[in-house]
Amino acid sequence: MLTVFLFVSLIVISFSAGEVREPASKAATVTSTISITANATDGDLRYSDDHFPTDYTYCSPNTTGSPLGVGQRYVPLTTNNDFIAWRSYLTFNTNGAIPSNATITSASLRLTMHSNYVSTGFSLQIRNFDWGNSLTCPTGSSGGDWGGSPPTTTVVGSMQVSKSTSGSFDASITGISAINRGGLTSFMLVSDREAANTKPTGYEMFYFYSSEYSVASARPQLIITYTVPVNPTPPPPPNPNPNPSKLVSVFSGGTGSNANRNLPNTLKKLNLKVSVPFLLGDMKVKVGLEQSSTDLTLKHGETDYPIDTANLGVALNKIYTLTFSGDKILKRKVQFNASSAETNVNAMELTLGDLNSDSAINNQDQLIFLDSISKQTSIGDINSDGTTNSVDWSILNYNLGKTGD
Repeated sequence: MLTVFLFVSLIVISFSAGEVREPASKAATVTSTISITANATDGDLRYSDDHFPTDYTYCSPNTTGSPLGVGQRYVPLTTNNDFIAWRSYLTFNTNGAIPSNATITSASLRLTMHSNYVSTGFSLQIRNFDWGNSLTCPTGSSGGDWGGSPPTTTVVGSMQVSKSTSGSFDASITGISAINRGGLTSFMLVSDREAANTKPTGYEMFYFYSSEYSVASARPQLIITYTVPVNPTPPPPPNPNPNPSKLVSVFSGGTGSNANRNLPNTLKKLNLKVSVPFLLGDMKVKVGLEQSSTDLTLKHGETDYPIDTANLGVALNKIYTLTFSGDKILKRKVQFNASSAETNVNAMELTLGDLNSDSAINNQDQLIFLDSISKQTSIGDINSDGTTNSVDWSILNYNLGKTGD
């Protein structure tokens, strides 16, 4: 059973020195953390006898979904089970869960305490042990999945357990190589005192919830953090002609008509000045005036955009509102006075990052971006350079919290 959640995704990005205006297009990494739930084949083995160390008198595999045990105990009884030792076994389907080009930076095993019977503290050992995803008891004095006494498998993680250990807790995995990217990652959980054949004097064990427990958050989880390199596309070279000729956008729709073009005392052209920080390519926005609108293509490095308004019949010497909207910008309204047939309007800057067009840049836009970068869709290409990458993420976070008009 594989459950993967994307908890956190962070981008490491460098900015150029001086005034921070546009993110530097440098190599970066995306850091992600996933959580994989243990397979339902998890279980424990229990060995018991009337002397120590425990022998193969009794072996009981538990794969029914009951809580799983780790540790040992000594309780004088009349039956032949004064000494009992428990080892638990977990597998995680890590095949394909981590990108092939990822570097695993940290990992841990998360367990949730069911019952704590620890009177003498011990170290919970996580051992790299391939138990075949199906628990078996030994035949005679060897075989099965007990793993030997003491176990000869490699310790890849540990955590100190005491009487106060409760709730969910994480045991760090330092042996990252134990994580199998192409199949199952298998562990055996053992008490260090039991592994060293240290005789118990009382209870030195605990139970934790298995992968079949009804509360999903309490099931054993393998937490893995990894980084993936992201190579931003370099920005296009600057336009060699700083004042290129432009096609004039024309307002259409609403009440506009060609019959209005020759009306006296009306607005014929807007000389619009607008910039979009961080834009590296072309981006279409919609400009609205009165009941009409026009599509305007904004370009990297350009700020001057003449717009033909002659067919609107807009009277002079009145206050009007221009509205800017688009797929990835905050809505912006700019008021101006149509003082002459050719009027200059400085709309200042448009803000990138509103991916769901709700006129706010917030965590919803972050979630949309993370989905876009994982699937490499164009919706996360905020700066219009043709690639969804860490530069777009840095732009989104630079404008986080801003709202539109």
